[in-house]
Amino acid sequence: MATLRYSYDIRADSAAILLQVTLRAAPGILLSHVRLTTACDALSDIPRACHVGTEGTYATPKLPPAGAAYLHRGPLQQILLTEAGNPGFAHTLYLRPRRPDHVASLSATTLADGRLQWVVLRHAAPRIPAGGEFAIAEDRLLLAGGDLAQAPMVGRLLDLAGGAGRHRPECQLRPRRRVERYRHLLAARHGGQLRDAGSAGSPGSAAGMVRPAPRRLPSPPSRRKAVRLATASMSAV
Repeated sequence: MATLRYSYDIRADSAAILLQVTLRAAPGILLSHVRLTTACDALSDIPRACHVGTEGTYATPKLPPAGAAYLHRGPLQQILLTEAGNPGFAHTLYLRPRRPDHVASLSATTLADGRLQWVVLRHAAPRIPAGGEFAIAEDRLLLAGGDLAQAPMVGRLLDLAGGAGRHRPECQLRPRRRVERYRHLLAARHGGQLRDAGSAGSPGSAAGMVRPAPRRLPSPPSRRKAVRLATASMSAV
């Protein structure tokens, strides 16, 4: 009927993990009333709270005493799973759906002692035509600090350094800008000066930058002089 694919994008240049879920309908098969789920399990090793971010505000729904229950229905922008304890040292897992308008609900399952064990985020897929597909994505980032005040900053961090920004071509530095930045770094390191744009030499080339004359290093002492110095040093000891 369909092909369901989960993938995790883990990159060396980002602390965030991108979870992607894709559902492709088989030829001749029409899908409707579909729900795609993403989840976090095995959370009960440390007591945790769940915070839900919607339109710049954050709510902390009460967890069920035991079993499963819905914590939120409808779109949301961010979920924070925060460890109990000192907010300055507790860890917080940030979950941010890339398509918040497709979020249908958030549910949680707790153990007998009330500890959070499992959270499930359900995404409502529109009508999928035969051979068509529906995809969702979710940014995940684990940071130290359980203060809700830093949640908006984390969203901007995902945009700039980890999440949506790294997959948008317009956020990548253009080659000419990379060359100009490299030239400025070289000039600052070697004490050189950059010529005007109209001077000879293309940007980034050796002719486009004036470097000071290299310093003359003192020549090493001759072998006879080195032996005399070593003898004098041994005599002093």
